[in-house]
Amino acid sequence: LIKVLSIELWKTYLQYVKETKSSLPSFKEKMAQAYDFALDKMGLDIQSNGLWNDYINFLKGVDAVGSYAENQKIAAIRKVYQRAVITPMVNIELLWKEYVTFEQNVNALIA
Repeated sequence: LIKVLSIELWKTYLQYVKETKSSLPSFKEKMAQAYDFALDKMGLDIQSNGLWNDYINFLKGVDAVGSYAENQKIAAIRKVYQRAVITPMVNIELLWKEYVTFEQNVNALIA
């Protein structure tokens, strides 16, 4: 898998992790590690926008209880957006607009 540079194969890998690890208490951490692993290998591909969007949507869907957890969630989403927007890829303009909207929703004064 590591040597195969196919976006679809990596998406299949992520789906496999999601299906096999979803019942574990550490599912969110395992899934985040899988996304990081996939993006480390394929994140620079010009067609990788789907992987980036899937990861961002996954992070946005994680429940955060309390202000500390919410701040960690925001920081994790911001980190992924910032990694993604510096990567040349198809539809980067759309990703940039989503990032700007995200930052404005978090705090309009510092966005």
